Amino acid sequence: ALLIVCLVITYCYQKSKATDNYKTILRIASENCNLETVKFSVKNLLDIDTHMPKLTALHYAAEGGCLEIVRFLIDEGVNVNIINKYGSTALHNAAYYGDLRIIKFLLEKGANPNIINDDGKKPRNVAVLRSRHNKDKP
Repeated sequence: ALLIVCLVITYCYQKSKATDNYKTILRIASENCNLETVKFSVKNLLDIDTHMPKLTALHYAAEGGCLEIVRFLIDEGVNVNIINKYGSTALHNAAYYGDLRIIKFLLEKGANPNIINDDGKKPRNVAVLRSRHNKDKP
């Protein structure tokens, strides 16, 4: 019986480590618009809405301007309004980076433009503040 318990614990630990590795791969692939690697990681992850340190794959893809990956993740069932560690959605991230293609796509897929993040900002507020900040730069 002890051998079985040890085998189960070892299996669960290895599966946990593998999941952590897939999360890292998914994060990097999402940031860098590598669709094939994202597809591979999603196929091997148990939960594609999983948070990777602070954000989800959808947040990373929105930040990176990776429309193909945003589209793929939404088509795979990722919650378009999933909130990250800071209370922001992917729409907040896309608004911050000013990517109109991703903003439009997320809104078409049901992203809620009225979600308020931990800083008390809606996506439109984030976009306005970011544009003002960029105007002030030389």
